[in-house]
Amino acid sequence: MTSGFSASMALEPFRTGDLIGAAEAERLGIVNKVLPDDQLMGHVREVAAKIARGPQLSIRFIKRAVYQGTRIDLRTCPDLISSHYAVVSSSEDHKEAVVAYLEKRKPNFTGK
Repeated sequence: MTSGFSASMALEPFRTGDLIGAAEAERLGIVNKVLPDDQLMGHVREVAAKIARGPQLSIRFIKRAVYQGTRIDLRTCPDLISSHYAVVSSSEDHKEAVVAYLEKRKPNFTGK
């Protein structure tokens, strides 16, 4: 795994057209994980199921914040995060997460 993502390094093979192997793609952060062929689909299904069980509204806003955060200045980031947090923290899923945590059970998210 990489010690830090570098967009410049990750983009180099695309810019130059050089072919790279799976291990190098993983090192550059182009792919998240390299697995043997016989383990790939099982891993994909496991990750997809985990994401599907998660709080969809929060996942959507986290994804949005990450992508928006790459295009805005550092002074704007706190405003972006606080506006996203205001929406997410008032959701039914947030309330369910708190109750589930206090009751020591897995949350049942509805996407609302």
